[in-house]
Amino acid sequence: MRVLHYVNEGTLSWSRPWIQLIQSLQNKNVDNVVACPLEGQLSSLFTEAGIIVFTYKPRISWAPFLCKGFEECLKKIQPDIIHTRLFSAAVIGGYWGEKYNIPVVATIDSRPKKKYFRYIDKTIAVSSYIKQQAIASGMQKEHIDVIPNAVEVKYYEKPATFDFGIVRDRYGIRKEDAIIIAAGRFVGWKGFDVLIEAFKKISSENSRNVWLLLAGCGEEEDKLKLLADNHPRIIFLGFVNDIRPFLWASNLYVLPSRLPEPFGLSLLEAMASGLLCVATSNGGPNDIINHDYDGWLVPPDDCENLANTLNQVLLSSEVRKKEVEKRAIQKAATFDVEQISLLCIDYYQSLLMGEKYAH
Repeated sequence: MRVLHYVNEGTLSWSRPWIQLIQSLQNKNVDNVVACPLEGQLSSLFTEAGIIVFTYKPRISWAPFLCKGFEECLKKIQPDIIHTRLFSAAVIGGYWGEKYNIPVVATIDSRPKKKYFRYIDKTIAVSSYIKQQAIASGMQKEHIDVIPNAVEVKYYEKPATFDFGIVRDRYGIRKEDAIIIAAGRFVGWKGFDVLIEAFKKISSENSRNVWLLLAGCGEEEDKLKLLADNHPRIIFLGFVNDIRPFLWASNLYVLPSRLPEPFGLSLLEAMASGLLCVATSNGGPNDIINHDYDGWLVPPDDCENLANTLNQVLLSSEVRKKEVEKRAIQKAATFDVEQISLLCIDYYQSLLMGEKYAH
């Protein structure tokens, strides 16, 4: 089986887990080729991973019949299936797949518009929330299935020899202090302002020193720093290329989004790292966390509730914390690339045979 994976972007925030998923497919005898623009890092990352890359960027993505370069790509690669990511790739891949009678499946990573998927045979939503949004946009329910994003769990496992001092000593954080960490783009809907306000509340009430590490950058950075008001235990890390050492040195991860997350990959990475996790109860996190079992869910845009939950988690017994951490790792394992790649293969096979996906 040869699969052409097509995305019309050269830089992706989720490039690493996507590459890991395709490598897992490759290890299971799926012949994979990736089509993406030459600009950006994606093409070189796939090449370094040993995946064949066909570089192509359309001049007019909204007019798929003019995208002759993709037609040439199909003629050279001769895939059995086209699998697209992102909206413009769905239009182009779907148009040419229909023309050459090649089945096309599109993964939907964000709130969709029906017009981008008019040529697609089947769609994969990355969460129940995205499936609901797709149906609300007018897409046919029977053509939408849910296969979540994947994470390579072993990549996030904390090494037994990990030295907490690598992170803590750098910022003067003591071994007995607690660290809350959050990561993402500093934009309004991500809710970092709510987290900062909740943190300021608990840090003034908690007898134990608690720190807040914020990894990321974006248009709201200056506003967030102003809100933090030079708090001595709020640290802005800036963009972090490898978040793992910061996760491993921390105690609690927070995903404070005020609008629904399409999926919540950073939450899954934190759970795979063995962190206690708190997330807002809308969008993708509802598919990931079972409240008060392997993590905690809180209402969005609710500073008081978030502060109370953070205090509750921090003050839990060590036995209780260890239980939740263990369950979080077990939950993350169900999203491992090995599991999700098997689901993808089943999906491809059902598509080729014209059968309904059974999962």
